[in-house]
Formats: sequence, structure tokens, C-alpha cells
Amino acid sequence: MELIARALSLTLFLLSLYLSFRYLIFSFRIVRGWDKEIAHNSFTRADLPEVSVIVCFRNEEKHLEKLVQCLTEQEYPRHLMEILLIDDHSSDHSPEMAKKASETDYRIHYIPLPDEKEGKHAALAEAMKHVSSEFIATTDADCIVPEGWLRSMVDCIFLERRSLILGAVKTEVGKSVLTKFQALESCAVQTVTAAFANQHNPIMANGASMLLPRSLFSDYLQEEGSKVTTGDDTLLVHFAKKKEQVHIAFNKNPRGIVTTFPQTHIRECMNQRKRWLSKGKNYTDRTSRKTMRFIGLINLFLLFLFIGSFVNPMLRGSFLIFFFLKSLADLLIIIPSARHFRQTALLWYFPPFALVYPLYTLVLTMSAGRPYLWKGRVYE
Repeated sequence: MELIARALSLTLFLLSLYLSFRYLIFSFRIVRGWDKEIAHNSFTRADLPEVSVIVCFRNEEKHLEKLVQCLTEQEYPRHLMEILLIDDHSSDHSPEMAKKASETDYRIHYIPLPDEKEGKHAALAEAMKHVSSEFIATTDADCIVPEGWLRSMVDCIFLERRSLILGAVKTEVGKSVLTKFQALESCAVQTVTAAFANQHNPIMANGASMLLPRSLFSDYLQEEGSKVTTGDDTLLVHFAKKKEQVHIAFNKNPRGIVTTFPQTHIRECMNQRKRWLSKGKNYTDRTSRKTMRFIGLINLFLLFLFIGSFVNPMLRGSFLIFFFLKSLADLLIIIPSARHFRQTALLWYFPPFALVYPLYTLVLTMSAGRPYLWKGRVYE
């Protein structure tokens, strides 16, 4: 029996070395992808395209007014941009704010979603009925966009103009540990997003900062979007990747960094993550699904070794080595975005983050598929 236990421990030790080095190689590839420079066009003022900025909102009275102010102050020719505010049946004062804004600036259009429709996907589809510009840009109502955001996104368009641009989105760091946890997670996600995009194989996106041709989004709604109700940002990237003539790039210009706000309560944070995780069921992109499974396996294996080390002391060495190498790989992924966002002070919180994250991943995975509440609606 002791011989079997030793053999099992040795097998798990070798497996932990194999997986940890695989994960380190993955992290090196991510860093290399982040550092890759993508050539793009730089427009003269006379050549800038018309852009429609789409903002879908629901119960965003705390943030909408500030976002609208940021959009109206963009360093972009006034006659070349419009702002579409799509109201997804808000029950607070945000519709009144949007209406008032539309009355004071001719570029702003308030569009309520019809009674028989609901959700962000329906709001985006409704917005497309009112768009006349060559390009559309999207951001979220709970974000802050800098003055140079739209111009920096447009400057990433390739000469062929058939381009989908992904923007950088950082999470504001609050005072609580929970907000710092979300900011660290956001840094990791942004590095991975940029790395895969720069290597012409994007796997994810954030609708808080995107720019694409109107024709591309129209094609998506007709061919793919009619089959889903959520997750348009990432699914749109997967759709664009199938179109060989579409160039996809990540905007690393510091003037284009969009700021979003973290959830302040653990329940809201988990519900938001459940919402993000629920989008994955619609993914058919091979690279995306493979990457999700690999990262999930790494975290679950670490948790397995942690629990197993209490049952079998011989596994403690395997756990410590695997934890150290995995943490090193995670740190390599987080650092590029933390530097880019000037959030390197977050790295002091990385050790507890590394300890908690596998458990967090397990809890989130186990809760997947269960109903969750988001902005006053229950999603099954």
C-alpha cells in the first residue's frame, strides 16, 4: 500500500511539473504577444471617418451623466460623430438624463428599446437601425472614457479600413480588498486579450471599448447574432476572425484607456462573473474554448494538490512547487497591463490573490448555470 502511495505521489509530482511548465510557456507567449507592435494607419483630420458611438444602458443614473460628458468632450470633429443612447427599460432616472442630454447636443440621440424587446443584444440591434456612419464604437454606461479615446481607436484602423479595434479597459482600484482583486483580475484579462489579438488569433473582447465597421456588425447580426442573446463583444470577435479580410488589433495608446468601476459587494461581483461565464456556452471558437479549459485545469489541479496535501503529506512538495511556478506565470501575465495602467501598486496584493483565485474559480464554476440577478433582472 505504501508503495502504491509513493507511486501515486511521484506521478502527481511529475504531472505538476509538466502542467506548471506548460503554463509558464503559455505565459511567455502571452507576454510576447503583448509586446508585439502592430502597424496601423494614422489619419489626417481630413480623412477621419464618421463614427457612431453606441451606449446601451439600464439603471445607470450614477454614471450616465459623467459618461455623456466624456463623450461630448472627445477630441474628434463634432460633425463626424454621433452618440446613440439606447435605454433598456431603465426604472431609475437615467432615461430622463439621456433625454435631457439629447436636447442640449444635436449629436446625442435618445432611443428607448421597444416594450417587446429587452437585453443588451436587443439594444445593440435596435441601435443599428439608427446608425448611418461608416464605423461604430461601443462603450458601457458605467465607464469613463478619456478625451483621446475615439481618436486613438480610429488611428488603429488599417489602411484597408476593414478593421475591428479592441480597446484597453482598466478597472478602477478602490479601497477594499475586493476592488483590488477585481483590478488584478482585469489586468490579467487585458494582457491575454491584447496578446491574442496582436497574434491575429483573438479570443475575447470587452464591449466597453470597441470600434468596427457598421457593415461588419450588420453581417454579424444577420449571420450569427440572431442565434444568441448575450456575449456580443466576444462572439463578434470570433465572427470577425472567420472573415479573412478583417484586420483585428488592440489599441495600446495610453490616451485610449477606458476606466470601468469594480463591484463593491461580493454578491454583485459573483453575479457579474456568472454573467460573463454564461457567455462561454455560446463560444464555438476552438482557441477560446481550448484556452478556457486549459486555465480551468491549471486552477483545479492546484486546488486538488492543496486539498490532497492535507490527506497525504507527500503531496505538499508537489503543491508548493506547482503553486510557485503557477504564481510566477500569473505574475508575468499581470505585470504588462499593471504597468500600462499605472497600477503596479496592486502587485503587493498578488500573493493573497494567487492563494484565493483557484478557490474562486471552483466556486464560480460550480455556480455556473444557476440563476443570477443583474441590474434588476433574473437570468436563468
